[in-house]
Amino acid sequence: MIKNCLVVGSGNWGTTIAKLLGEADKEVTLWVLEDDVAEDIRSNRLNSKFLPGISLPENILVKTDYEDFDRFELIVLVIPVNATRSFLTKVQKSISSNQKVLCLSKGIELDTGKRVSQIIQEALPGFSNIAVLSGPNIANEIANGKPALSTVSSHSIELAKQIQEYCSSPNFRIYTNPDMIGVELCGALKNIIAIGAGICHQLELGDNAIAALITRGIAEISRFGQRFGGNPSTFVGMAGVGDLSVTCMSPHSRNNRMGRYLAQGMNLEEARRKMKMVSEGVPTCKIVYSLSQKYNVYMPITEAIHKVLFKNLPACDAVELLMQSDLKDELH
Repeated sequence: MIKNCLVVGSGNWGTTIAKLLGEADKEVTLWVLEDDVAEDIRSNRLNSKFLPGISLPENILVKTDYEDFDRFELIVLVIPVNATRSFLTKVQKSISSNQKVLCLSKGIELDTGKRVSQIIQEALPGFSNIAVLSGPNIANEIANGKPALSTVSSHSIELAKQIQEYCSSPNFRIYTNPDMIGVELCGALKNIIAIGAGICHQLELGDNAIAALITRGIAEISRFGQRFGGNPSTFVGMAGVGDLSVTCMSPHSRNNRMGRYLAQGMNLEEARRKMKMVSEGVPTCKIVYSLSQKYNVYMPITEAIHKVLFKNLPACDAVELLMQSDLKDELH
């Protein structure tokens, strides 16, 4: 049984997870980077910056330093993927091999093409108690007590079951899945497709277009994921179709929002300044496009989004590019 927990990251998802655990009377501490956010939580039991209007339990403690990480049995990482390696390097000496790390971040490291579990293994040499969690998890809805499902994956089924029991609640049901590669790649690549969904929404292309994007998007994710060892069943499960569907449909998705801003005519930097939180789909698109070219994986949606993000292709032209591509067999 897990005794206590440190949630690293006070964005809307990190704060939501801390709230769920606090409401279940778990001993939970939230690590916060921004001083104003830390003070808001301590004084007002609110995170007005990232999760406005949601009251936080009194038993959530706040931590802002980089010391004494070894006193927490479970460390939950909810920080941008491309900040994970540097963060873990800072706290490396304060983490022991008998602790457990659960990562909720979704993406692929830009410089290396590594999944988050691989980053953790490299930043914490010899560490193996790693799990990842992914699924259709819009933070605001979960924070408001609406029902949601998710999937936890680890090379250790025992660890996955411990986290399943520890983090599940009456309105947050967690399944286990041993396919870490598939679960991680689903969580990362769906963010690229969600940018495309935001473009479709903003251009008012209709429900048929969104349905087509989700369907062809999961085919694209599956092709890439299986090339790197993912289980085909994972891509039609909670971490695959489940997470992709909600991210493509929900205006609360930050990657969906990024697509909407791009379709309004903003360039990438303008859209980034407009957003409060990181759009993981942007760096993920860059590295996944590079890997797809290197390993010859057919990914037309990723290629089109890459051109919008990094080649200044207007969003409406990206839609035209996809619609006028060569006619193909659906299963290839």
